[in-house]
Amino acid sequence: MGERSDQITRQIERTRGELGANLNALEDKVREVTDWRKQFQRNPLTMIALAFGGGVLLSRVLDGGSHARRRYRPRDAWGEGRGEPFRY
Repeated sequence: MGERSDQITRQIERTRGELGANLNALEDKVREVTDWRKQFQRNPLTMIALAFGGGVLLSRVLDGGSHARRRYRPRDAWGEGRGEPFRY
């Protein structure tokens, strides 16, 4: 029985070591993938396009979009029609 428990203990220690190595490898991969500087060095055009798209999306969200704006008729020479919205 003592020999069997020693084998189990060694197996547990070996598995712990493998898990630790796997976690370290996973951590390194996650760091590499989430490092925006490395991603920019590898794919500069993609990163620039993402930044541009993000800026456009953010401006639309914060601005409310062009469809939310009202258009008003310009004033004529006598000041008529000021402030009246267009009728479509």
